[in-house]
Amino acid sequence: MSLYDLPRPAAVPPADPATTEPIPGQEAALETAAAAGRRAAEWLRSLPGPAGNQITGDLADAVQEATAGLDPADHDDVDWYGEGGVPQALRGRLDVAYGLATAEQLSPAHKAVIVAVTGCVLAMPKAVANDPITAAEEDLPALCAMLDSTVDVLAAAASDVYDLGTEHPC
Repeated sequence: MSLYDLPRPAAVPPADPATTEPIPGQEAALETAAAAGRRAAEWLRSLPGPAGNQITGDLADAVQEATAGLDPADHDDVDWYGEGGVPQALRGRLDVAYGLATAEQLSPAHKAVIVAVTGCVLAMPKAVANDPITAAEEDLPALCAMLDSTVDVLAAAASDVYDLGTEHPC
């Protein structure tokens, strides 16, 4: 009986991010996402309520950090969730559903806009992590357009339709 000592397979070196080819439109898409995030964060900071509360403080900062920190190099296979440059702790700060019910200073329309804003921002790192090319070409521009539209159109409607000093009939 003979035993053979098989050679170990050579390790495949990880791709060097500096040598990978840039994704067409990646830089513009990331800049657009960061700008849309800054605008959304400024709108959040303008909401009524005590200065530095969860929404006008931490949530606004989290929106700005998440959109500015998107990283196409931080991706996984399509079957796994990558972080896209936005770590789990930061994504957790964007989960505002539990805090909105007690935010009595905000109208229902404001709360709906906040949910839409955080939904768009949370979708960005998923898109970047799962398919950086499609994210740069299609997903990020579409999500930025939705984010801007949410802030511009719905925020204007929220401030025009609801007077924060009166009780809503619903």
